[in-house]
Amino acid sequence: MRTLAEARAAFPKAKQVLPARVAELAELKARYLLLQPEPSPGVTEYVARNRALFSLEGLTHASPDGFWGFVTSSLMASPGNLGTFYKGWNEDGPESTVASLRETIEYLLRGPGEEEDRLTQMVQGGTRGVGVVLLNKVLCVMQPDRFIALLPYESDNGKGKQDIGRVVFGLSMPNSDSTGLSVGRLAYWSNDLLRDAVLALRGPAFVNLEHAKEFLWNAFCYVQGWPSDFDDLPVDPASKAISDVPAT
Repeated sequence: MRTLAEARAAFPKAKQVLPARVAELAELKARYLLLQPEPSPGVTEYVARNRALFSLEGLTHASPDGFWGFVTSSLMASPGNLGTFYKGWNEDGPESTVASLRETIEYLLRGPGEEEDRLTQMVQGGTRGVGVVLLNKVLCVMQPDRFIALLPYESDNGKGKQDIGRVVFGLSMPNSDSTGLSVGRLAYWSNDLLRDAVLALRGPAFVNLEHAKEFLWNAFCYVQGWPSDFDDLPVDPASKAISDVPAT
């Protein structure tokens, strides 16, 4: 069994992206910034509103409507499957669910111990139906310069951070069941990898990390032939060639 330090050292790093892929992504970034020079409207207000909600005072006084608005919104990122959350809300009642949410979010943001461990603990024993996706979204709201709003590590539909790292950057992050690592550490490490890799691309800077995330998601969709913002531009065969570079 590897030590935590050994596992961290073995995890992919942004500097391992092949130079040819870096160049192709920089070209794709330049095209994207011509098309989308600003992040999507609405996210800035959503972040500000929910940062106030998750503050010490906000958590104490927030209404069920405020929490419901955060959980169910698709702004910034999809909240994922909410079936269990809805069931808990209906069976336990809004007030009970909100009381649990207050405790979960307060511990996640300001509890003792390491951040990664707090995330793991709240995924395993926090509010009913509030898993790693929604808790990561809380972190994105509270630390928008640290956390990139691409939320699941692995995804059954091929749209997790593991998939984005492989398809866009050619970096293979390990399957969670092969590492022995906690869900919190994988969430943090994969976040840092994608953030560092996209911000390292040469050319004009993104407006903010949300802007960088929107580029990264559209690049991921584009190279797979899925609908994306790049559909409004002429197809450049060279830019799609990044999907042909083997993962490292």
